[in-house]
Amino acid sequence: MVRAVGAISHLPLSGTGPMDAFGPGAAGDTVGWSDPLANYFAVMPGYFEAIGARLRQGRFFTDDENLEGQAVSVIDESLAEIAWPGEDPIGKTMRMGWRIPPTIVVGVIEHPRVIDVSRDVRPQIYVPYGLFPWGPLRYTVKSAGDPTLLIGSVRAVLDEMRPGRAAFGFQDLSENVAAAMSTLRFVTLLVALRAD
Repeated sequence: MVRAVGAISHLPLSGTGPMDAFGPGAAGDTVGWSDPLANYFAVMPGYFEAIGARLRQGRFFTDDENLEGQAVSVIDESLAEIAWPGEDPIGKTMRMGWRIPPTIVVGVIEHPRVIDVSRDVRPQIYVPYGLFPWGPLRYTVKSAGDPTLLIGSVRAVLDEMRPGRAAFGFQDLSENVAAAMSTLRFVTLLVALRAD
C-alpha cells in the first residue's frame, strides 16, 4: 500500500547536493559568496511526507505552488536560526542563489541529514520543482509493506506519465541509510584500530 509519493532533484544520502549562498532580504537584493551557504533542492509535493520529514512550523508545498512555479520555500531549522535568530521565519522573504527569485518561507523542517549521516552539514533550502526544474527527478515512494513489491506498479505509472522515459535505479531508502552507516562504522573501526 502506497502512503506517500514525491520527487526530488538530488537523492538523499548521495553525498552531494548543489550549494549556493542565501540570505534574508527583500526582492531585488542579491546574494554573494560572503553570505552563508546552503544546499538547494527542488522537490515535488509529497516528498516531505514520503521521507518522513518533521515539520516544525508552517506547511509543505501545495500542488498549485508547484504547477505555477510559485516563489516559495521550505527551509530547515538550522537555516532559520542563521537567517532569523529568535524570530518566526514564516512569511519572511529570502534571497536565493542559482538565479532563483526571492522566495517567501512557508515551512520549516527539522534539519535532516540528507548529505552525511555522521554530522550536520550545511543548512537546506527546498523550492518547488516548478520554480526550479532541476532534473532528472528521483521519485520517492513510502509504502506500508515491502517497497520492492511496488516496482512494477511504479514503472507502469511513470511510463503512463512520461512515455518513453526509462525508470531505473530502484532502491529502498533504508539501503541508502545502511550503506551510509556502514561507511561510518568502517571509518570508526579504522580509527579505533589505529588508536590501539
